[in-house]
Order: sequence, then C-alpha cells, then structure tokens
Amino acid sequence: MTTNSSNSAPVAFTPNMDHLLSEEEYRIYDTLLAVTLTLCTVVGLPGNLVSLIYFYSASRRDFSSLIYTIVSCIDICTCVVHFPVMIALYNSRRPGIFSENTFCVAWIVVFNYVQKMSMFLVMLLSVARTLTLIFLRYEINKKSLIAAFVTYTAFSMLWNILIYFFGGPDKWYGYYEFDVYCYYDLYSKPMSYISQFIEAIYVGFPSILTAICFTIFAYKLLRKSHVSGRNQKKRQ
Repeated sequence: MTTNSSNSAPVAFTPNMDHLLSEEEYRIYDTLLAVTLTLCTVVGLPGNLVSLIYFYSASRRDFSSLIYTIVSCIDICTCVVHFPVMIALYNSRRPGIFSENTFCVAWIVVFNYVQKMSMFLVMLLSVARTLTLIFLRYEINKKSLIAAFVTYTAFSMLWNILIYFFGGPDKWYGYYEFDVYCYYDLYSKPMSYISQFIEAIYVGFPSILTAICFTIFAYKLLRKSHVSGRNQKKRQ
C-alpha cells in the first residue's frame, strides 16, 4: 500500500493482472511441455535400449543391423540430453545446471550433434532403401556406413572445436530462457557467414536427398503396382 504525495489518503496497489495471468499461462504450457518430454523419455529410453540390445546382438552383422544399432544409440542420447531441459521447465525456466558454462558448452555440442546425426542417418536409410529398390541385388557394404558415420562425426567435432577456439572474441555461449536451452552465437562476420553456410548444408542436404529418395521410392512402388495390376488383368 502506498500514499499519495498530495494528501495522506492511502492508495491501494493494483497489480498488473495481464502480466500475472500470462505468467500463470506460461507455467501451464511449460508443465505440459515438461510432462510431454517426460512421457517421451519414459517410453523412448527403455524402448531404444531394448532395440540397441536386439540389433547389437543380432546374428547377422549386416548393414541393416549396424545402422539400426547406431540409430538406437543416437535416440538414447536424444532422450538423455533433454533431462536438463525438463528440469528447467519444471523449475519455472530457471537455468539450473545450464548456469555452468562448461556444461552449457558441452550440452550445445552434444545436442546439435544428435539432432544433425539423426537427420544424417535418416538420409542414409533412405538412400539405402532406394538403391535396394532400383538395383535388386545391390548390397551396401557396412564399411561404407562406418566410414560415413566416422567422417560425419569427425567433421562435426572439428567444426565445434573451430568455433570454440576461433569463433572470435565476441562469440557467446549461454542459456536462453525463452527456448529453455543453451546455444551459441557468433558475431564476427567471416565465422558467422561460414557457420550459417555449414548449418544450411547440415540441415538442407539430408532433407533434399531424403525427399528425392522418397520420390523415387514412391514412383517405383506405384509403377510396380500398376504393372502388376495390368498383368493380372491380362491373365484374366
């Protein structure tokens, strides 16, 4: 309660109800998002652990078992890396462990890696299925998969090292409350332009190639179905 300067009559303090209601609304949204992430983790983590054990112990160590083993590992890491995000959402978006700079930098590296590796593995699966559909007797060598995985991982780690050490004096790592995760930002123009270009390749190339493979795959299946239907009519 405050007093007016012109007289001694008390003036009641009126809170900003829009602000209070918006905060309460955001708490509800944060809780729903945190519960959703928790349910996904509760289902996804054990499921991917079972998948990892199954594909890793498969009797045939071919391309399929190897790539699904890697996919299971990446999905497990995706579940684990969201633990700090869930904690922050349950805790009114307070940074928690994200306030530790070393952890924040490490989390950024892991989070970006598992995101991009997931897209890369989907691309490899799409390419493999398309090649198998076009060339029926074609067998993909699993050494090619290992080489692609190692090369992609090495490039990703090298790029993160270059950003950390040569990103310029004005690079920034930190926790962003509105998105509830850590991120980095580059302000020096050469590195920022290179970073945007590499990010575009990271995200764009797997998406475009996957879309092309899907188009070829769908065309082949539709054509095969059309030819089979026409041959069946001739037999009748």
